[in-house]
Amino acid sequence: MTKRKTYTAAFKAKAVLELLREEKPRGQLAAECEVHPSQLRKGKQISGVALTTHSSVGF
Repeated sequence: MTKRKTYTAAFKAKAVLELLREEKPRGQLAAECEVHPSQLRKGKQISGVALTTHSSVGF
């Protein structure tokens, strides 16, 4: 069996920030980062929740 890949928080943040810039399609960015496009979509959804939560706290 092969071991699952693990990604650092910095790598995930960089990938999601690239996605939020909307300079490249999700599929192209996923290929460059060697992840599945749905992983980027999920990361984008989570980042939106995190930003909403922080803005309501008063940051």
